[in-house]
Amino acid sequence: TVHSTHGKIVQCYNPWGKDSYKGAIPNSNKADGVFEMTLAEYKASFHSTMFAHVHSSFTPSSKLVQTEQSKASASEFKVTSSDKFYVSVTWPTPRMTRECGQQPQPKVILAVSKKGSSTVHMVEEGVYGSNSQSVMITEGAGEYVASALLHFPQKDQVHEAH
Repeated sequence: TVHSTHGKIVQCYNPWGKDSYKGAIPNSNKADGVFEMTLAEYKASFHSTMFAHVHSSFTPSSKLVQTEQSKASASEFKVTSSDKFYVSVTWPTPRMTRECGQQPQPKVILAVSKKGSSTVHMVEEGVYGSNSQSVMITEGAGEYVASALLHFPQKDQVHEAH
């Protein structure tokens, strides 16, 4: 978007509702997680940007799976499409929760299986600096179970995952 005063700007959204942005563009609501920053500020703050394309037959959803330092949780869900799909678990990065704070990566296990199948799609650990883990499922329509275990190494770290 082009702003009359600030030129090219980017609207950002932090799903955890934290907003510690203190840049060129004022933000009157620091509790909703939405803020705008100049394109130059954005380029200086983020080393990469990822986009997700949600196909018209897909339904994005989110469920809070953890608010404790270490917890396992499971969810059952039904898929009606024969298309491949992804199951992800996401947690806040230090940048989203603290100013200049360093937090160790959580230990993560994500496993998804179709009911009645012996195949388990699983990922352990992750890419350093990432704040999510995903598995691709290609077995099509059916009922599934997804299990996630996250352990956050610091007690004062934000212990929230979706």
